[in-house]
Amino acid sequence: MNKNTLALKKTNASLVYVSNKANLTEFKTSLDTVQQATARKVSRA
Repeated sequence: MNKNTLALKKTNASLVYVSNKANLTEFKTSLDTVQQATARKVSRA
């Protein structure tokens, strides 16, 4: 549980950075990539 919470905090910080730096299309692509990576990590756990 704690590891997942920490991972989510890191993900949220990354998404804030991406949203500040990238246009909407790039943000959407990054968000999709993050969600896919998160899904893979969760399915492995």
